[in-house]
Amino acid sequence: MADPQSFAQLFAQVYRDFKLAGVPASGANEPEKPAIRAIGQALDLAIAAASVGDLGQAIALLQPIADDATAARDGAISALEALQITYPTIELWRELVVDQTQRITSGVKMDGSRWEARGGVLVEVSEAPIMEDNSPTYRTLIVTDRLDAPGLPATYPTIGLWRSLDLDSSGRIVLGERLDGSRWEARGGVLVQISGGGSPAPSYAYDYLTGSALTHAAADIDYIVIGNGQSWQVGGKNGSSGDGTVTTSAQHPGYALMFDAGVRPAGAAVTGYADLREQDMGGSYETMMSGMADLIMTRLRARLGFRPRIIFVNAASGGQAYFDNRGASYGLKRGTSTYAEALRLIQRAAEISRAAGRRVVVLAQVISHGEQDFSDGVASALYQRALDQWNAHINEDWRAITGQIEPIRTYVTQVNRGGSSVGTPAATALAQLAAEDRNPMIRCVGPMYQAPGGSPGDGNDGAHLKAIGYRMIGRLVGHFLTEDLFGPYEQPLRVIDSWWVSSTAARLKYSKPIAVETTNALINVTGLTASGVTYPGLGADGGVKFTDGSVSPPTVTGIAVVGGDTLEVTFSAPSIGKNPRLTIAAHRASGNGSGSERGARSAIRSTASFDTDALTGVVQYHWACQEQVVLPAI
Repeated sequence: MADPQSFAQLFAQVYRDFKLAGVPASGANEPEKPAIRAIGQALDLAIAAASVGDLGQAIALLQPIADDATAARDGAISALEALQITYPTIELWRELVVDQTQRITSGVKMDGSRWEARGGVLVEVSEAPIMEDNSPTYRTLIVTDRLDAPGLPATYPTIGLWRSLDLDSSGRIVLGERLDGSRWEARGGVLVQISGGGSPAPSYAYDYLTGSALTHAAADIDYIVIGNGQSWQVGGKNGSSGDGTVTTSAQHPGYALMFDAGVRPAGAAVTGYADLREQDMGGSYETMMSGMADLIMTRLRARLGFRPRIIFVNAASGGQAYFDNRGASYGLKRGTSTYAEALRLIQRAAEISRAAGRRVVVLAQVISHGEQDFSDGVASALYQRALDQWNAHINEDWRAITGQIEPIRTYVTQVNRGGSSVGTPAATALAQLAAEDRNPMIRCVGPMYQAPGGSPGDGNDGAHLKAIGYRMIGRLVGHFLTEDLFGPYEQPLRVIDSWWVSSTAARLKYSKPIAVETTNALINVTGLTASGVTYPGLGADGGVKFTDGSVSPPTVTGIAVVGGDTLEVTFSAPSIGKNPRLTIAAHRASGNGSGSERGARSAIRSTASFDTDALTGVVQYHWACQEQVVLPAI
């Protein structure tokens, strides 16, 4: 039996301030009634002993209660010892399991021995294993639970918050599950919630004029935006004479970042971050990333007074269909080498950021893709399913790496290279527009035909954009990320209603006020000729074609804005077919043309611009999506 304690010691133990003596973080102590009663019984015995000068004489004089009194004294000591077992010094333990009353039910100590609560006492149920170095090997982390108590070391957490704990050899938390079901892990010196449970209410900086909001916690977060797809996402060169890198220096140092191996590491080792900038990487002068970053950072700083820190990563691979059965080095879906490269880069970002004590959150995947699937004849419905599957897979795999609870959205541009013939627009372009109607996690940002692909005779390959074109599309995507992720909402320029007004005229209502471009200032409308080479213009139909299933459908003779957001389309004769439909922005002048000079395009744009690039001076508008509009039968 343990040596008797003084009554001062007994009272100090039972009525201590905190559950773990001297540790405020363990929470306020609630004295246990059995222990209090035990002290009273022991006190009676001590008073009796004092009155006769000897405990033995006191027992003789008080024989009727002596046995109970002695048992009470021993019981008080046992109760106090039990209290010490119930709330142990936590660094002795590798794992703890507590019940809803905050008492230990089982645990594993640092020496490897296992213990269980039996009859109110912790009992060793297995001996510690014999180890050559006499100590197990564990990760050592200095943990600060910022979400619970900023600046308070989490070495001694309130046991009552936790159902189970995994500790390292220094007694610091490595992994744990709280009573609310949430799971936590030490990452980069910080306890991070990786699933479930509740979290403190977030607070936001908010600009009511634009609806823009950004969490104040962004100061401790490294966001990631990943570009994926084919050669347009890579920034493939098109051979135009005089072309070159546009964004030659970092525009937002310390905020817009890339890996130290470049914006597109392509398998190269990465060890840290660097300020985002563009450079000649052999196959590319400029990606979409710098234009995207500049717009996001500039707008959020102007609206909210601060900018997030975002790592821009490009994991695209040219010439790849979504699925290709020739081998793992082909295609982009889960299991391919390109998909694995994205996983590698996210893993490295998570490791680099956590080492600096920061959370990692993937904001979005940006896809520029579909040319190969269009060439392969993939149906629109199948490509829509591919986009759904793609987004589902990255949410499963990428979030498992980062531990984030925030969903990852996909933003997709409409394919432009190749285009279509009359009546059969690119199936992949239609699927990219339709995806946002089916899946709230996918947004179409609109077409890319407004970006320059090269002038007649300048040596362009007709398949890719000039460097400035990639910056333009990057800013279009950046606009959508800013307005849709951080702002209230955004929608591409698309038809939202259609009807006949006569047998030779129909009207289309657009999602925004519109204008019809009539010059070549922004895109090739009337035709371009240089160096003996001609790129045909759009003609009177402005890139709007008609078919009705008949042998000789009428043609479109003109388009005109008749009221803000409404376009009137006139026809050469009444339609006699049973399947009338309009095809918009699917007109390809010739060959495999791309971009504003000879890609599939229309003359329909938004009235208002959405951006003026301070670096290049380019003013941008929303342009009509490639789509097919089914008209009601007359």
